[in-house]
Amino acid sequence: MMKLAPYPEYKDSGSPAAPKIPAQWAVHRCRYLFREVDERSKNGRETHLSMSQKHGLIDSSKIDKWRLQSESYAGGKLCKNGDLVLNRLKAHLGVFAYAKQPGVVSPDYTVLRPITDDDPKFFELLFKTPPFITEFTKSTKGIVKGFWRLYTDDFYSIRALVPPPEEQQQILRFIDALTARANTFIRNKRRLIELLKEQKQGIISQAVTRGLDPNVKHKPSGVEWIGDIPEHWEVARLGQVSRVIDPHRHIETRHSTLTEFHSWASEI
Repeated sequence: MMKLAPYPEYKDSGSPAAPKIPAQWAVHRCRYLFREVDERSKNGRETHLSMSQKHGLIDSSKIDKWRLQSESYAGGKLCKNGDLVLNRLKAHLGVFAYAKQPGVVSPDYTVLRPITDDDPKFFELLFKTPPFITEFTKSTKGIVKGFWRLYTDDFYSIRALVPPPEEQQQILRFIDALTARANTFIRNKRRLIELLKEQKQGIISQAVTRGLDPNVKHKPSGVEWIGDIPEHWEVARLGQVSRVIDPHRHIETRHSTLTEFHSWASEI
């Protein structure tokens, strides 16, 4: 894991999420950073945006192809580019998302609009960190865990870390570069895994159709798609080496008896 250089000076933050912060950073309650907006769609014709932990806030047509779609999104909440959208039922899972485009979201979401020059993308990442998820969990209300909600007044009371704007941009650029490197590494590893799978399958195919001795003599198998086989091997039809006794009990072969409960055995 990459180890970052420490700042020359730190101070007490007063926030349980990060007791010590760089001396030039500030701490503000969220009420001084965001305000809730509740603007509703009149006709539901705006782009419908869905939120997920994997994709963030995205056009639902790109990820919800197999989900039931509402006939109308009239009455949904409108968000603008740059808003921070919160799924109140999943705040304890860090389900916050920065809106990259305007659209309409679920009426049960909270739309938070920045009231400072700070970058909402920084807060999206900040609010997904384990210490802040812990703070949100403490602030949620509800009887059953699956229905815990983070209400706006409780969100407003949480203290957020606020680096200077230029440092926020430095942090975001660093994270973007690190993410790009990680994604490239992951893609390369996936390609390597696919190549290894192909190699493994080739070895298996070689072993079960040609044997383990590369120097053994071969002979035609008489089966076009099999080709040559080791000269001491035999070729037989399945019906010559096995017979079905009862498809719901077992299959008997000349080597062993195999328990079998699947109905497809009757099709052999």
